[in-house]
Amino acid sequence: MSLGPVELFRYSAVTFNGHRIHYDSDYTRDVEGYPGIIVQGQLIATVLLSQALAAQGVSRCRSFTFKAVKPVFSGQKVIVEGRRTGDGISAWARQEDGRINMTAQIGI
Repeated sequence: MSLGPVELFRYSAVTFNGHRIHYDSDYTRDVEGYPGIIVQGQLIATVLLSQALAAQGVSRCRSFTFKAVKPVFSGQKVIVEGRRTGDGISAWARQEDGRINMTAQIGI
């Protein structure tokens, strides 16, 4: 998964998230001091949930909790992975070097 500024702007518009760190690279870099536009945590969580459910052939879940651990920046490649647990799925999003960006528990 790698998202660019257009996708991030559209997601911000759909979710009414007006914070400039999600769509204005100059502001994000020059004012907030980040290296690039920050991907919304809720967007990563949505992708994580949908990919995990699809991989298990499940269309619904009974619970979903997630924790953002490290920010993801526009254009940065993130790998979504998971494994089946007793009553659900343990999933995570990570960078290519293995650093975790988000963890999630999905009850199915």
